[in-house]
Amino acid sequence: MKKVMYTRGAIPIIAIIAFLVALGGVGAVLMYANSNQTELEGEVAEVREEGAQQAQAGGYPSVWVEENLPQYPGAELTKTREGKSNAWGAQVTFETTDSLADVQSYFVAEMTNRGYASLMSIPANDFSFISQFRNGDAVFNTQGAKIGDGPKKKVILIYGDPSKI
Repeated sequence: MKKVMYTRGAIPIIAIIAFLVALGGVGAVLMYANSNQTELEGEVAEVREEGAQQAQAGGYPSVWVEENLPQYPGAELTKTREGKSNAWGAQVTFETTDSLADVQSYFVAEMTNRGYASLMSIPANDFSFISQFRNGDAVFNTQGAKIGDGPKKKVILIYGDPSKI
């Protein structure tokens, strides 16, 4: 069955390549492929630049402020992004020396106070934690993990509201 699926998926690609070869030869195929690659590289560069600018500015994404999402006290932001670059709507990555249990407790309390229901939670241990919350269509995920042998922990927060994207 899988071979049939791959064959059906390849038919449109083969048709496009055959059309381009008939239209302008192998050069047209290479130009088409290069234009797609250039477009993708441009989008990736835009996402990286957007995240770097927001993290350097020390700010949370604008949707974070608009939606009154919690901002962890003393967080050292390392990456932020939002909008078209992230299908979830917004993402924040930060580092802290606080315990993972303290970080998880903070977000459980803050999200509950903001009217979010807990969907899933894997309690913090010395190495990691995961929590997920929902309020209507909006979903808020938290994931924390210890970084190497040092005291720092990395926390990733992901917010998304499909009705607003």
